[in-house]
Amino acid sequence: MMIVGVLFISGVVVFLFRFLLRQSKKPTGFVGRMMMRIWNRVYIPMTDWAINILPNSSYDRILDVGVGNGASSQLLKKRFPASLIYGIDLSEEAAAAADQLNTKGIHFSIQTIEQTSFQCGEFDLVSAFQTHFHWENLDQALLEIHRILTPAGLLLIACEYSKIQYFLKDIAKKERLEDYLNGLGFRLTDMRKGNNWVCYLIEKKTDNDRCINFSRLE
Repeated sequence: MMIVGVLFISGVVVFLFRFLLRQSKKPTGFVGRMMMRIWNRVYIPMTDWAINILPNSSYDRILDVGVGNGASSQLLKKRFPASLIYGIDLSEEAAAAADQLNTKGIHFSIQTIEQTSFQCGEFDLVSAFQTHFHWENLDQALLEIHRILTPAGLLLIACEYSKIQYFLKDIAKKERLEDYLNGLGFRLTDMRKGNNWVCYLIEKKTDNDRCINFSRLE
């Protein structure tokens, strides 16, 4: 009986872990709404820290990936009030919550970063806070970001370092990440750690730059 009880508890723990993992990737329902509120409290300080690393005082057009309920996009708008900001998320629940903010100059839509509807070279900055380790296909997502960034455009990624060690351990070390990004047409220009957070500032390389819609190639 003890073995049966242990197996039952283990099964419940695994179920809850997988359920919460799905919710963190694509929030739905009451649990999803509650998790997004928790994320605001936990990760907005990280987002603010990461934004302060950006080298420019303004960016014309910004894409915020995995916006949740839109708090990160609002923070970007506060930091760069003249910018036109687009936020995308997989979750209908998240996009609906973000739309309720009704902030002028911010537009939200339901899209995957692996295949967006945006034009080549449309954004000066793409940001991703506590989300890139959930992307279905990291290579494809980065190629799509490369496509929609302007020449020498920037990609800002920030998350808990523990998530990198768990989900992306093959590129957790700086040297491996640099080689990986180089193969996809990017250059790692800055990497910082603090409070168990890590932030990457990544530049699109302009040598042999071509506007190819990678997301639609077979």
